[in-house]
Amino acid sequence: MRMKILAAHERPINLCSLVADQANRKYVDAITFSNYHS
Repeated sequence: MRMKILAAHERPINLCSLVADQANRKYVDAITFSNYHS
C-alpha cells in the first residue's frame, strides 16, 4: 500500500523539484549576468 502511494506522488514531487531547479538556474544566471556586466 505504501509503495503505491509513494509511486502516485512521485511525479508531482519530481515536477516540483524540476521547476524549482529551473527557477534556481535562472536566478543564478541572472546573478552571473549582472556580475559579469557590472
